[in-house]
Amino acid sequence: MNPKEPFITGTANIKSNLTIEQIGEILSDKIFSGIPFEGKDLNIYDEVPAIFIKNDFLGFNIILQGYPLSESENGYWLEIIQNFKIAKAEYSEVSIDNYLKALLVEKLKGIEHIDLT
Repeated sequence: MNPKEPFITGTANIKSNLTIEQIGEILSDKIFSGIPFEGKDLNIYDEVPAIFIKNDFLGFNIILQGYPLSESENGYWLEIIQNFKIAKAEYSEVSIDNYLKALLVEKLKGIEHIDLT
């Protein structure tokens, strides 16, 4: 039996009164080495606004989608999905949710209007 290859995914929630574009700029600057988020006008999700890093990042799709929490606060869902697969390999999903949340907490520490708790 061949060992399964990892299929890596990660998600993290962000609460903020900032816009999705502002959150995208902050994430771009603090985590993704300045690679910009774009594509809001493409409406990749019908129900909610979403932006993404156009070119994959180390073989991952990076998507930020928003959803309203209240009139003054939005929720955002950062999603990282592996998009590179080895042909004919078997996969086992590996979640990096905890790592992603810890990374956001550390890198976004002290930024006003962002809540990761």
